[in-house]
Amino acid sequence: MVTAIIATSGRRKDALCLVMRNLLNYRWIDEIMIVYSDIGPHNRYTAAKRAKNNTIYVQDDDCIIKNLQEIYDTYDKKHVTLGMEKYRWPIYENQRSKMVGWGTFFEKSWVKRMKPYLDMFGEDDIYKRESDRIFTYYNPTKMVLADIASFPTAVDSEAMCTQPDHESAKEEAIKRCELAGG
Repeated sequence: MVTAIIATSGRRKDALCLVMRNLLNYRWIDEIMIVYSDIGPHNRYTAAKRAKNNTIYVQDDDCIIKNLQEIYDTYDKKHVTLGMEKYRWPIYENQRSKMVGWGTFFEKSWVKRMKPYLDMFGEDDIYKRESDRIFTYYNPTKMVLADIASFPTAVDSEAMCTQPDHESAKEEAIKRCELAGG
């Protein structure tokens, strides 16, 4: 069984309802947790520690993953399995650090692997904003092509990818992971 965790700012209530309605179609999901954060996705990793299941599924509140069953079927419990949009694939293919908001499976015990970063930097603003990149830096990943129906909110003024510090925060997170080791 799987615990689904949806990260949201709480301002996208209609989209959140659509995401939840979609997740209720999968019988292997028997727990849904909604985590709120205005800074970034860090609360999903805190929530994962409290999940009743060992297998965790996370996604953002700005899309529907249309081939979620296919992504789940490829999850091998050895790699963080990330749904990835076709046009983003070349961007992330050779990066050690990736984003996870498009449908990602992992084991909750893997959250502990971020310890080198947290021991050195704590839950600072970079961690809160770039926890996905920090998590994937410390865990082996496998990308699966995702069929994603994005909502308009995926690229609105609240979206992390539209923020002016998007690239610099990503680079800082990776640099800190390298400094912390692991």
